[in-house]
Amino acid sequence: MMKYTLEGSGKELTVDDRGVYIVEKGISTFIPLRSIESIVIKEASTLSGGYILFRTPGSYIGTQSTKTTDMEVAMDKQAVFFKKGSNETALSIRDAIAEKLAL
Repeated sequence: MMKYTLEGSGKELTVDDRGVYIVEKGISTFIPLRSIESIVIKEASTLSGGYILFRTPGSYIGTQSTKTTDMEVAMDKQAVFFKKGSNETALSIRDAIAEKLAL
């Protein structure tokens, strides 16, 4: 059984066998695993935060150009920013979902 949790900047991310749950200010967004087309990760560094972004059919971010800016990601409800200490957790989440969905 898959179960991961990542405390982000203003959002909490939980992943289980059914999907991804992102909670922000008490409002929960659910993304079924079968809806995830790709996962984008920018690892955090000492100077800047990282993020994990879940792309689903019809998602806007990253479709207008080849490079997604941090400002675009910050506006996406399917993204969670995190600090350097969470890099390993974010990578584990990406790898577990990719393995389950064969991405």
